[in-house]
Amino acid sequence: MEKSEFIYYFSKLYFGEAVKETILIENWEEGDFDIRYIEYAHVFEEIKKECLKGKNEKEILNFLTKNKINLVKAFNEKMSQYFLEQLNQYPIKASSAQEIINNNIPLGDSINPELLRIFRELEERVSN
Repeated sequence: MEKSEFIYYFSKLYFGEAVKETILIENWEEGDFDIRYIEYAHVFEEIKKECLKGKNEKEILNFLTKNKINLVKAFNEKMSQYFLEQLNQYPIKASSAQEIINNNIPLGDSINPELLRIFRELEERVSN
């Protein structure tokens, strides 16, 4: 695999989800995650070293896809926990809060950039 192809696949399969993750968590926590942007270059270099040392294209794509899946899964778990904690502030049972999240929040195989807007609309309905 050429280095230019690797950059394309890295960006398509991993980096786009990592950027969405950082932006959504920044907006949720209202924190300063500038350090994560610096880490992107380090992550890129580490993954590039791993991928370009004698692996074929299929192995590289599988590696990047697996990393993307793990990133999305960790993000979805983190956001589900945030959402659950938020909904538990209202007078509803914990099991009901989890059911509400499962039925109304689209946590799929990629990070939905509309996730916070969707949750805030849901939260508004629950609070009323």
